[in-house]
Order: sequence, then C-alpha cells, then structure tokens
Amino acid sequence: MHPNRMFFRGALRMAHLFTLSLGIAAVARAADRAPKAPLTLTAAVDIALRNNFGLAVRRFEAFSAREDVEVARAIFEPELFGTAGRNFRAGDAAASDLEVTGYRGGVTTKLPSGATFELSSDVTRTEFGFAPDSYLSESVVSLRQPLLKGGGFYINRLPITFAQIDVSQANFETRRTVLELLRNVESAWWDLVFAHRDKDLAMKTLDSSERLLEEARARVKVGLATDLDILQANTAIAARREALITAKQVIDDRLDGLLLFMGKLGEQEYKVVLPARLPHIQGRTIGTQEALQLVRALPEYQVQLAAIHQQMLLVDRARNDRLPVVDLTGTGGYNGLGRNTGDAFDRGFHKHEDWSVLLEMRIPLGFRAERAQLRKAGNALDIERLRQAELEQLLHSQIREAARAVDAGLEKIAVTDAFVRLSDQQYDQLVAKFKEGLTTFRETQLAQDDIQEARSRALAAQLEAVKASIRLARYDGTLLSRYGLAWGSEK
Repeated sequence: MHPNRMFFRGALRMAHLFTLSLGIAAVARAADRAPKAPLTLTAAVDIALRNNFGLAVRRFEAFSAREDVEVARAIFEPELFGTAGRNFRAGDAAASDLEVTGYRGGVTTKLPSGATFELSSDVTRTEFGFAPDSYLSESVVSLRQPLLKGGGFYINRLPITFAQIDVSQANFETRRTVLELLRNVESAWWDLVFAHRDKDLAMKTLDSSERLLEEARARVKVGLATDLDILQANTAIAARREALITAKQVIDDRLDGLLLFMGKLGEQEYKVVLPARLPHIQGRTIGTQEALQLVRALPEYQVQLAAIHQQMLLVDRARNDRLPVVDLTGTGGYNGLGRNTGDAFDRGFHKHEDWSVLLEMRIPLGFRAERAQLRKAGNALDIERLRQAELEQLLHSQIREAARAVDAGLEKIAVTDAFVRLSDQQYDQLVAKFKEGLTTFRETQLAQDDIQEARSRALAAQLEAVKASIRLARYDGTLLSRYGLAWGSEK
C-alpha cells in the first residue's frame, strides 16, 4: 500500500477516535450537569411506599391470599362431565356380532351442606346380529348427604374461612411492613441529617485547629512557643482531617442506606434538603391500660389473634373428624327402551320410574387416630394462646421502653447542651489566656478536644431522642398520621 494512503487512513482513524472521545466527554459532562431531584423526608417516605421491594412483596402476597379465597369457593362450583364409548364383540358361527355404543353426560356439584349432587343422562345403543337396534335411556338424579362426619354448612365452609383468615393475616402483615418501612425510612433520614451535622462539626473543629496553628506559629516567631507546639498542632490537624474524611464517608453510607429503603439505589441522584431544626419531640407517660390498648391495635398482635382463630377452627374440624360416617343417599330417575333415542327417553319418562334410598354407616373402632388428632389440635391452640400472652407482654414492654427512651432523650439533650455551653466558655477563656501567654498550647488543645467531644455527645443525644420518638410513634399510631396516611378498608 502506498505510504501516503496509509497515513491518510491512520489520520482518519485518529480523527474518528478523537470525535468519539469528545462525544463521551460531552455525555459525561451533561450527566454531571443534570439537576438532582430534591429530597425531603416526606418525599423519601412517598418514594419508599411506592418502590420498596419488601413492601411490594407483601402486597403480592396479599393479592395471592385473596386468590386463595376464590380457589376455596370453587369447590362448590358445578362441574360438567361427559363420556362416550363403543364396545364390539365378534360372534362365532352360532352367534352374531355384538356392538354397544353409549353416551353419558351430566353435571355434578358439591353443596355447602357437604352433599354431593349429580344429574346425569345416558343412552345406550345395542346392535346384535339381524335383530333391530335397541336404545336404552336413563336419567338419574342423586344426592349424597353426610349426616355426621363431613356434614353441615360450618364444616364444609371451613376452607373458605381459612382462606379469609389468610387474607386478614396478609393484610395485617402488609400493615406491619408499612409501619416498619416508615420507621426505617425516617430513622435513616435522620441518620443522614446527623451525618451531615457531624461533618459540619468536623469542619468547624478543623477550622479551629488551623486557627490555633496560626496562633502557635505567631507565638514561635516572638519566642513564646516552641516547635513542639507546631508539631502538636499539625498532628491535631491531621487527626481533624481524618475525622472529616470519615464523616464524608458516613454521609455516603447513610445516603445509600436511605436509597435502599426507597428502592432507588443506583437509579437516580438526589439532593438532600436538610431541615433547619430538629423535629418536635414531646415526652409522654403511658399507663398500663393505654399500653394494652396500643398493643391490641398493632398489626403483629392482630396477626396472632388470626392465628388463634385459625387454630380454633382446626380444633372444630378435628372434633368433626372424630364423628362416625353416616351418609344418606337418595337416587331417582327414569329409564326406557325404544327403537331410537327419542322413543327411549319418551317411554322412560312416561312409564318407568326408579328410585332408591341408602343409609351408609362406618365407625372406626376406638377412634384412636381421630382422638389423637383432636388432642394435637388442642395443644396447638394452647401454644398459640401462650404466644399471644408472650407477644402482648413483649409489645407492652417495648412501648413502655420507647416512652421512657423519649423522656431520657430529652433529659440527655438538656444535659449535653449545658456541657456544650460550659465547654465553649472554657475554651474561649483558654484561647484568650494562650494569646496572652498565660497557658500552654497543650492545655488549649485539650480544651478544644473537650468541646469537640461535648458537641459530638450533644448530636448523639439529639439523634437518640429523635429515634426514640420515631419508635414510639410506630407503636402509638402517630407515625402513620404524620404523613397524612390512614389504613383503608380491606376485604
């Protein structure tokens, strides 16, 4: 290939790559310039309720439970059936061929009383040698009704009742998931807010350390300080910068945790709108009776009540299974023989009537298995009632603990705020003395450490009180109402 042509192709490739790189860079800059969606606590809750994966799973489980009710009701739906067959038997020299063709169809269904109802009609055509074809028709109505075991509307509707209880449990589980999601989102939100405040505190402490370093350098120049003071100041600044790096990392971690609850991790960038002040926190005293009322309104307690109801039904079914089988069967119909199908049915309905009544009984000797199953169901019911009592006390304890945590949190806020004010005053006095040469750099630096620790403890106390109030709001029902939400009617 000619050298000029090779050079020309190489130049085209370079130009293409350069253009492509410019396009990629432009797309990256456009993505960086894309505005971030503002994110407030209310917006975070709204997004989480629409996109949280765990809540979506609960909703699908509730939908599936409703379908189970339809499945249970389907056992009482009528069912059509039909058969058709042909039988041929070749004859020998002394007998003719025999050919029988039959058709049968009808409808059967199970009634809520436990009875099995069937309406059927069939016709059979017989061909035998040179004899004329004969048609046999039969129309039958039969009803089999259990009188003891398996009989009655209550027992036979138990599958539907079980399915309805499952729906109720699924709905209460969904409510519990909603409450836990609201609590988690709000707690994660305030974790993020206080992570920003920790970062601001770290930046403020770093600025204070840098000013103290400048003051130490000025004192070294006039001979009022030593190089050891400069070394200590630089060491302190390095520690402050490390704390600032950690604080920024914590912010990213807290934001990812919040986005995970929202179901938006890695999907969209948000600009967190930080609140200017703490939420209103009010302590309250919860007595025993109020705590019990709150417990019985919680969805997890309602789930346990539904489990007890379900187990009571299982005990009733075990009692019914212990009864002997006594079934009453009644059958009635018409049959007729004719030269064709219509003639056979006409003769049957006008001349030949058949009916029968049958009483069937089966009694297991000893009912050993049935009695054991009844005792087992009773034990399971006792277990569920014990779980109810245990859950009631556990939730009662958690509600009282949450109320005490709010009161303690408010007291800690007051105490830590007093320590912050005291540390501020002490630090200002030591800085003034340091400037006048009345104290050492080390003492001033320790005072700076004290004020930084006091402010950190104050932030931790505020966050602890906020989380305690969120936990209490999850139990007393105010967590839902603060976002304008309410439970809807669920069927």
